[in-house]
Amino acid sequence: RDKIPESERQFNDVWQVFCLGDSVYFLTREKIFRYFQGRFSILPGKFATSQSLVFQDHLFYVDADHGLSVIQGDQIRPLAALHWLSNGARLSFAPFGEHEMLAVRASGEMFVIHLKSLWNPDSRSYEDKPVERERIAVNFHSPVAEFAKLAKGSSYRLYRIRGNHHEHLFALATLKGGVVIFDERGQVQRTLNKATGLVDNTVTSLYQDQ
Repeated sequence: RDKIPESERQFNDVWQVFCLGDSVYFLTREKIFRYFQGRFSILPGKFATSQSLVFQDHLFYVDADHGLSVIQGDQIRPLAALHWLSNGARLSFAPFGEHEMLAVRASGEMFVIHLKSLWNPDSRSYEDKPVERERIAVNFHSPVAEFAKLAKGSSYRLYRIRGNHHEHLFALATLKGGVVIFDERGQVQRTLNKATGLVDNTVTSLYQDQ
């Protein structure tokens, strides 16, 4: 606490914490703290209730004012081409391809986000560039969307997990419908809820056993 400037110590809960290289980021509603080499820097970001994601050595999060944004070092870059993605509903993200993320709104809409057009190979960073919506995002059609709707808009966290044959699977945790596991084509592989043995249909976090 004594490493934070006294003028910056007034804030509410830290909602998410991420380690990225030698940095630790603390996301709050009013500001974002970066702890690096024994000192804190204050970033002018406002965390909005959504799942953040460390992806390709960048931290992606939803900003209350600017929508989907990316953090690299002490720099926050709002991604204007994806501002439409934030419609006030909670968003969840998981890696999908080398420069692709899978995004799920709480209400069930799913998108594959193509970030290749924002990637600068020289600086190895994602930059804010004007890109048409149809080039940067496509709808991900899946029965999982219907599952999310049946879960009454309670999609909470999305995870990429390993399958039996090294293929990628995804697990969507919800607050009212348990968990649904699906593959890269969107086909449901398994559901976990009270009917299949869970104590409760509220699932806020998952971890894959090694």
